[in-house]
Amino acid sequence: MRLRTRVKRFQDSPLRLGILALAGSFVLLPTPAASQKTATYQTHSTSELRDLVEVYSTDRDALLRRWNVAFSSARRERMRSFYEQWQHDLQSLDYEGLSTEGRIDATLLKNRIRYELQLLLREMTLRKDMDDLVPFADSVIELQEARHRFVSVDAGGAATQLAGIPAAIEQMRTRLSDPSAAGMPSRIVALRTANWLEQLVEELENWYEHYAEFDPTFTWWTKQPARQATESIREYADFLRREVVGFTEDEDPPIVGDPIGADGLGADLQHEMIPYRAAELVEIADLEYAWCEREMRAASAELGYGDDWKAALEHVKTLHVAPGAQPELVRQLAHEAVDFLRKNDLLTIPPLAEEVWRMTMLSPERQKVAPFFLGGEVVQVSYPTSEMAHADKLMSMRGNNIHFSRAVVHHELIPGHHLQGFMTSR
Repeated sequence: MRLRTRVKRFQDSPLRLGILALAGSFVLLPTPAASQKTATYQTHSTSELRDLVEVYSTDRDALLRRWNVAFSSARRERMRSFYEQWQHDLQSLDYEGLSTEGRIDATLLKNRIRYELQLLLREMTLRKDMDDLVPFADSVIELQEARHRFVSVDAGGAATQLAGIPAAIEQMRTRLSDPSAAGMPSRIVALRTANWLEQLVEELENWYEHYAEFDPTFTWWTKQPARQATESIREYADFLRREVVGFTEDEDPPIVGDPIGADGLGADLQHEMIPYRAAELVEIADLEYAWCEREMRAASAELGYGDDWKAALEHVKTLHVAPGAQPELVRQLAHEAVDFLRKNDLLTIPPLAEEVWRMTMLSPERQKVAPFFLGGEVVQVSYPTSEMAHADKLMSMRGNNIHFSRAVVHHELIPGHHLQGFMTSR
């Protein structure tokens, strides 16, 4: 099977949409591993489209700050118009006349804009799934967007709109209280809706605070309706989480994903320049997993567990350090990785990259979603705290045992994410 170079998704900030070769910036050139104390730097050429990419990114950021109401159809339409205008304008580029850097920027920018348009279609689908559960959403959104358009507020009319929200919510709660009723939302849609309701509360509060007290007539009309509407929306969000999604008090919330479907996966893979369909990647994963199982059995036999690799794995999980000793283990493993790279002359490591990395511990709350390590310039380490339940303590120690941690530390620091980010930023 052919291997192809993949291009990582670029973020929206300037210069990240393309491989922007900045005039006056520098790239660290490889030097022999024996010469770790010095470094050679060299300037490299600049893309002709640098300014164009910066304009696109800056304009887009400005529009997103202006049109900032989540799931707003007006916002979606404005961004669609922006992307389509850029698509049209980019057609006039003399692609063949560009340098290599310019062609890279042109390709990445076109791909990004195409992907942004696909994301807008995805957002529209997500919104349609929720519309039936939030019939009052557009009225709240319009209040805020009218303010953004500098339209004079009709306090009496706004009060009437707000006063109708609690009744609409009560009708929805009555309908959803019967699990056998037709049209019950899935847990996925219910949780997404609950999160959106919280955003609507923020918009409503922001809208109210903009006028309240500055306009006595506005306050007279809307104070009580606005308060009752926000309370009802908050309670409705809690209701959806509790009654539909399955949240229970004093227990960890259930893990509910929000799948994007085959089309969404296809769009994401295309944007990442991965030349495979999702089904093909699953097939590859199955083959690789079978290889892993064979290797696990071989390792199991070496450990004296025969063909029972699961028993061998359970044994490895017990090989963890004592409470409080995990930071020292991470330090040792980080130095072990650097020593290995230098001993085998595999990579030049800038002394500054080795100097500036730091360590912090993940809170029990964050360990629920990041049970191992996170990395970059700051490696974030998982290990139990005294306040965690006994079962959670054991799970954290077992999952972050010495051998599992050895596989993670170099991935997060050097030569992994930290060194990657260090070099990319320079």
